[in-house]
Amino acid sequence: MIHNKINYKINGSGITQIISPYTNTYFDWNNIIKGYENEDMFRLYISNNKAIILPKRFFKSKEDIMAFKQLISANTDKVKLRDQYFTSLFFLSSKD
Repeated sequence: MIHNKINYKINGSGITQIISPYTNTYFDWNNIIKGYENEDMFRLYISNNKAIILPKRFFKSKEDIMAFKQLISANTDKVKLRDQYFTSLFFLSSKD
């Protein structure tokens, strides 16, 4: 079985899945129909049976995870995050 490395570019516009220099798939935040944060991963569903799975170990730091959660909160209300109250407080206090 051949495994390709998949990279993700995530910003306020959406999520780009980069499979190779020639193969990219773009998902606008509006494409996400539901999503969940688990202890070890994020599951962002683009259909009832297809999801973007982002293990938390793929992020470089807890700050990167918090920044991702902030992007989710700012761009869609369809993803259920853990500690959403803490996420808001973290970003409010970090702007000082």
